[in-house]
Amino acid sequence: MTLLITTISKDYALSSSDMRITIKTKDGYKPVDEKFNKHILFHSNGLTANITYTGVAQWFQRGKKVKLYDVISESLATSSKNDLNFAPLSLNLINDIVAAISPNILKSRNFGFELHITGYHNKTPIPFIAVISTFQEEAPWNTEGELQWEYDIDGVKIFIKATEEPDVIISGMSTAVTQYEKYDLINAVNNGADAFNISNLSSQIIKNASKRTLGIGPRSVSMLMPKSGYVDSNLWDKNMSGIIGYLPRMVLPNGKMFGPSEFPVELDLILHGRLPRDSLFFKTVIYNNFKRRDRRIIFKQKHGELIPGIFGIIQLNLYGKVAEGYTDFGLSH
Repeated sequence: MTLLITTISKDYALSSSDMRITIKTKDGYKPVDEKFNKHILFHSNGLTANITYTGVAQWFQRGKKVKLYDVISESLATSSKNDLNFAPLSLNLINDIVAAISPNILKSRNFGFELHITGYHNKTPIPFIAVISTFQEEAPWNTEGELQWEYDIDGVKIFIKATEEPDVIISGMSTAVTQYEKYDLINAVNNGADAFNISNLSSQIIKNASKRTLGIGPRSVSMLMPKSGYVDSNLWDKNMSGIIGYLPRMVLPNGKMFGPSEFPVELDLILHGRLPRDSLFFKTVIYNNFKRRDRRIIFKQKHGELIPGIFGIIQLNLYGKVAEGYTDFGLSH
């Protein structure tokens, strides 16, 4: 299982999850992987979104191990290649997951899955979120919206919502999260907290929850889908060579898959501009590597071009340029 915390506001959509993979035993859960990035980015028919999941992560079909991560990725790759809009894309996703499962496993009480899909369509200025679940019986929203739909496809429920009103959806092992933590997160979003602070708060909630059950790991990752600007992530590590940014699997519009992968980043890049309000990667690196005084100076910088996040750095390396309004660090070609 996994703990999923998905947040939408008028300026961004944010997906957070822990990184532990477990196997279920008669005594509870046994961790087998602590660094698994359960996020997949994709683009299809104008929709740019992130998908993450909870539930049964892998099973055996005809003696072969099947991973939900791969089933989702391959389904998205086919849909993106065919430029499908969200309705047929989500239907194919359900059909592909169900087709990869034997009837006996599908009927088992121990089997189930839930997907959170969130992002933006290029023709719509408000974020959307979809929950595809065998667990949820009722819509998981905390606030009602005019643009929301519910469907049932052979017992798999689909809940879709598009709104500028803030909302927080906590799924998976949500019983490990206290009511106080839930209210604290909802209040922060309602009061206009930026993506970086919501990501930090979500990470702390996940870390706290991991102390209450082995089904949740203390390490987490957040993916940011902003209303404007670059997609961003807060996942990085530090080694002898410097800062390494870790990227989720990405499904490109032509159906090709990229990653998961890692990317070296120079810390001195942050001195060349100002940070976007809703960003994760460089803010997280600064927060963990700089003294409070220096952090305050960097975060308050209001002049100069915007500093792209890890995905902007990748664009610069692959294509030699960044989006208008962002600094290229003098490296464009």
